Amino acid sequence: ISAAGQVNVSVSKDGYAISNSTHNNVYMSYITPVTLTGVAANNTSSTTTQLTLTFDNSIAGLTDTNITLTNDTGTAAKNNQTLSGSGSTWYLPVTVTQAGTINVSVSNPYGYSISGSSKNGVQVHYVAPTPQTAAANPMAVGGGTGFITVGTTLYEVHTFTATGSNQPLAFDSARKPQTVEVLVVGGGGPGGSYRYGGGGGGGGGFVYHPAFSLGSAYYFEATVGGSGGTSRFGSIYATGGYGGNTNAGGASGVGGLSSGSTDGVIISTRNAGGAGSGGGGGGGGAAGPGTAGHIYTTSDDTHDDIWVYRKGSPGGGLSSDISGTSVTYGKGGAGEGGNDITTSVRSGDSGAANTGNGGGGNFNGGTVGTGGSGIVIVRWPYVAQ
Repeated sequence: ISAAGQVNVSVSKDGYAISNSTHNNVYMSYITPVTLTGVAANNTSSTTTQLTLTFDNSIAGLTDTNITLTNDTGTAAKNNQTLSGSGSTWYLPVTVTQAGTINVSVSNPYGYSISGSSKNGVQVHYVAPTPQTAAANPMAVGGGTGFITVGTTLYEVHTFTATGSNQPLAFDSARKPQTVEVLVVGGGGPGGSYRYGGGGGGGGGFVYHPAFSLGSAYYFEATVGGSGGTSRFGSIYATGGYGGNTNAGGASGVGGLSSGSTDGVIISTRNAGGAGSGGGGGGGGAAGPGTAGHIYTTSDDTHDDIWVYRKGSPGGGLSSDISGTSVTYGKGGAGEGGNDITTSVRSGDSGAANTGNGGGGNFNGGTVGTGGSGIVIVRWPYVAQ
């Protein structure tokens, strides 16, 4: 057999009368032999993005599911893009994260038998991306610079946490990206202080802006807490709330407020802290207020009524993984109730740095939690040098 297809088959023998001696259109399969002659990586001076597979004869029906990569001293993976090519030459897109060697094997597609189907010691190349040095000037990069991969896109990420205002965002020459994504979180306010439990500090405002085109200049700032610090990127801003100093519900803590451009910005609402009946208020968070605490009384034979404290719950924050790690921002601190005959109560919560979380409120004279400082995170598709 030299090719697959249909044939007609007839059977005869002297001295015999054979019924149904002819059968037409009998399909005969044929397994085509081919040899994998080589696998080579592109880009010897930069990161490998593609493997080229060559065969001694044409092959059809090959897909990326027929190809298996096994790491050796290098690290590579198929990046879910379609295998391309035809005939005797095929191209497999790959993502390489460490230079070295890998092993490549190819399974048989229907109708073919591949000889030499494994190629070991295929050299792949990796060059670490270089961040833009000017993107951080003149403001320091408090959280650092990093790279994350989303799908098949490599992003450069800059985190700005230093206090300042109207700081320019500059780029290296010829490396300005077409679009950026921005997360802006205002600084969370401190908790309140009141005899029966101050309100929790409001969470910082939270804004995420999808990819948008850069103008001629963008300015930003990222502030610490205080009474609710403001962070900003261009016209996009977020401001933290603050803790109340009464037991009235409306003053138990106010959430952050944020605003910005109208084209796709996700804006956190202003959320007041939960009401407490003389007790700790719930924090006002970016995603919603927390539940207030309730003060109640007990008595025994030797003491007058005693105020017993209860702590309110924090206000909800919002999560983002723009920097590659899912972090909750803008969570309101909880208010702490007091004891009428002693100030021995737990101190309020403290907002985590660079999250815009609000600090916890406390009994009159007790330590209140400070608010977490604001943060501005900017990322864009990596632009090589």
